[in-house]
Amino acid sequence: MSKRKHSNINLWVNTDMSRLDQDVHVIPMESVFQRFHSNQHFGLSSPFVHDAQLNYGTNQITPPRSQNYFWLLFQQLFMGFNLILWLGGILA
Repeated sequence: MSKRKHSNINLWVNTDMSRLDQDVHVIPMESVFQRFHSNQHFGLSSPFVHDAQLNYGTNQITPPRSQNYFWLLFQQLFMGFNLILWLGGILA
């Protein structure tokens, strides 16, 4: 049996390294970890998390606006097919 030769192919030859902010899907993983101040085993460092929260805010979903009940009542009574029923009732 013949042994296979291991071939090293450089996948990053044609990659434009000047646009690294948009190509995290094509650069080596080590570069991604360095760029985002992260670690493969431990995740983000505590100082980076603190600085990111100060800059961008906490990662929380904003609560929905409270509903105006008069507008909801108006929508239910006079929008869509209900408007046709009101007009039919008036004409009858």
